Amino acid sequence: MFSAADHAMMARAIQLGEQARGVATPNPHVGCVIVKRGRIIGEGFTQSGGRPHAEAMALAVCTESPEGATIYSTLEPCALHAKSRGPACSNLLIDAKVARVVSALHDPFEGVDGKGHERLRDANIQLDIGLMEAQVRDQLKAFLARVSRMRPWVTLKVAASMDGKTALANGQSKWITSADARRDVHLLRSKVCAVMTGIGTALADDPSLTVRDVPCVRQPLRILLDSRLDVRDGMQLLCGGNSLIVTATGDEARATELSMRGVDVMRIPTEAVKGKTDLIAMMHALAQYRGGLNHIMVETGAKLNASLLTAGVVDDLCFIRSMHTEAINHDPAVTFLQTGAQQPGRPSLGAWASYGLGSENENLPAFVVLLSRGSAARPADPLYARLWGSGFLPSNHQGVAFRSSGDPVLYLSNPPGLDASARREQLDAIGALNRQQLDRQLDPEIATRIAQYEMAYRMQTSVPELTSLRDETDATFTAYGPQARVPGTFAANCLLARRMAERGVRFIQLYHRGWDQHYNLPSDLRLQSQDVDQPCAALIRDLQQRGLLDDTLVIWGGEFGRTTYSQGKLEATNYGRDHHGRCFTMWMAGGGVRGGLLHGETDDFCYNVIRDPVHVHDLNATILQQLGFDHTRLTFRFQGRDFRLTDVHGEVV
Repeated sequence: MFSAADHAMMARAIQLGEQARGVATPNPHVGCVIVKRGRIIGEGFTQSGGRPHAEAMALAVCTESPEGATIYSTLEPCALHAKSRGPACSNLLIDAKVARVVSALHDPFEGVDGKGHERLRDANIQLDIGLMEAQVRDQLKAFLARVSRMRPWVTLKVAASMDGKTALANGQSKWITSADARRDVHLLRSKVCAVMTGIGTALADDPSLTVRDVPCVRQPLRILLDSRLDVRDGMQLLCGGNSLIVTATGDEARATELSMRGVDVMRIPTEAVKGKTDLIAMMHALAQYRGGLNHIMVETGAKLNASLLTAGVVDDLCFIRSMHTEAINHDPAVTFLQTGAQQPGRPSLGAWASYGLGSENENLPAFVVLLSRGSAARPADPLYARLWGSGFLPSNHQGVAFRSSGDPVLYLSNPPGLDASARREQLDAIGALNRQQLDRQLDPEIATRIAQYEMAYRMQTSVPELTSLRDETDATFTAYGPQARVPGTFAANCLLARRMAERGVRFIQLYHRGWDQHYNLPSDLRLQSQDVDQPCAALIRDLQQRGLLDDTLVIWGGEFGRTTYSQGKLEATNYGRDHHGRCFTMWMAGGGVRGGLLHGETDDFCYNVIRDPVHVHDLNATILQQLGFDHTRLTFRFQGRDFRLTDVHGEVV
């Protein structure tokens, strides 16, 4: 439907849209190109709020009549007339007698929402929608988030020193980043609608939160979250206007005093439990402030960062709310999720990843498994090694399960009386015999055994260094929680997982038992959540701070969901929920996943999926896609058939 020339022109429109990033707010940063007889005759991008849109700007600078021309616009032309900028863009295009309009996607804003496209169709203008839609959705994700979810897109900016610190222990304000890094921060500020900080950071550092030393068309709004109006007179945030204080206090006198100085004050109710500013309500209010803030960057300390993450208003996680599976019991369901089949014997997802990607670190396995026992785990919560097995793939692709006590891997240490040189001589002799056998039988498993012996020898050095946490800072342990220093806990395993990611381990799988709450759910679910919540958030933050999240895919979930209705006797402190495979939720972060996305929907009773279903095969196909594979082509021939993880199913989400 779209030609190479169409793609080239839309790519140019996307480039133009970038020039309006941070400037066009509350409007989206749209680009437009007008083409006639294969030549660009006009181009433009959205101006600041209340001024002309991209299509109007492009028409205004046309070098010849646009009659019969093709319009390439990254977003649906508007259908609203405004006194400040004149007629709707759709009407302008109709009046200009253009022949064709190509849009990347429709505008979900309630004042447009298809009306612009409808007018163009009614005027018999050829309309083509969907060219380079994915690229434009990513470019306009902040605007789309505000319109669809009624809250801005939120980015956390966190600076950390090499030892993981974000500030000096004595509270003294001091740069911990280089001049280049600080310039990058100013570039980021120049592209967002607002920059937010907390009162703790403001009192300690007195930041101005302005853009400096880089080109800037408009300064971002400066937002201070100050629940009790503790802001001091003379602080830089109060100078020069363009500031907003979000508070929870009812001190009208102080609010009026600040307003008289040109500082806006927004009062947000407090949370019922903690008595602090309701962050979710705040984000909804900011989505409407000054016509709507699309993108906010947060530059603050650990407390507010953690609160925003906990409140779920930071756009890093993608929630899949429409997972479903046919399996109804644990063993077949876990086996299905891990191997793509309910019957044992197929290779696991990690084995397929190892088979396809190989290893980045010759001294560590490509696939490592870490096991932890939940605070509410029961004796009948088994795990089987086949869940991380290689099936019919070569056995060097199976997962290596690390232990929480003694040697991380069995027999890793040399036995008493055998030193490293003797071990080396032993392996050389065994290797020579194995190579002779390989030459005679040509059995690939013999080659695998030789390679695994050598890997085990190298792991005698690499694994102790990996699993020793002596070089981790107190701040890191604090971030992962009190259990991070206890080997074998979920928190300790999350920290180990980050260390493995740093060292090039391709696939790291954490199993945490204790979720089968057929009874004692009120107490047990609380215990399990305490095990995982803080370490999961810390892992994501840790990967972000070290620049690893962009190419590390984090996936969290289970083999199926639980019923929304009670199982067993219903008491205030003791009830349960049964297995439910018809719908459940998983989340993903990093690795190219679109953050801030809520995918799928269930019915009002949370019983069935009603929109955008994601089957287990679809999930695995999507995971492989993020790892760089076409799931239909990652195959292995066994017993006369080409097998794959998704069998004959699976659609990438």
